[in-house]
Amino acid sequence: MFNRVTINHYDDDTSTIYTCSKCNNSVKFYIRDFDKHWKSEFSNLKPVDFIGAPEGRGFLDFYCPKCEIPTTVIFKLEAGGMHGEYWYTVENVEHSNAL
Repeated sequence: MFNRVTINHYDDDTSTIYTCSKCNNSVKFYIRDFDKHWKSEFSNLKPVDFIGAPEGRGFLDFYCPKCEIPTTVIFKLEAGGMHGEYWYTVENVEHSNAL
C-alpha cells in the first residue's frame, strides 16, 4: 500500500512511501525512481519472480528489504498543463510467489 498513489513532478514532496502488506516494512520512492523505470525493461527480480507490466504501463520491482517478498509496482504516466507537468499514478501492486 502507498501513502500517495499519485506522484507529481511539480509537488513540493515528489515521493511516496510503500508499506509491505506482508511485514509492514516501509520503502520510500522518489519521482526519479519512477522516471528511471518508465519504459525500462530492467527488473530487480529473478526471472522466476518477474511479472512486468502491460503495454503502455511502467513497472518498478524489488524484493522487500525485510521479508524479501517479490513486489511489482505497476504505474502509468500522465501529462498535462501548460508547463510540461507530468505525474505517475500507481495502479497496482502485485506479489509473485507470495506465501
